[in-house]
Amino acid sequence: MKAMTFEDCRQFQRYEFLLNSLEEKVKKPNIPLERRKFLAELHACIHNRREEHRTLFVSEYSEDPEDNF
Repeated sequence: MKAMTFEDCRQFQRYEFLLNSLEEKVKKPNIPLERRKFLAELHACIHNRREEHRTLFVSEYSEDPEDNF
């Protein structure tokens, strides 16, 4: 079983940073509703991509997802 590489770790940090930033912006009432809807859709896309990456990573490196994270 392989350990998570540095690049894998960096990619997941990027996902988390983007998701957290978008969550904060979506909650701000001073941002127009259409913009918040767009940000929410973008958040969903990034979340889905992160899960796809996680699934590929887990299937490639380990039988048990908990071993990798």
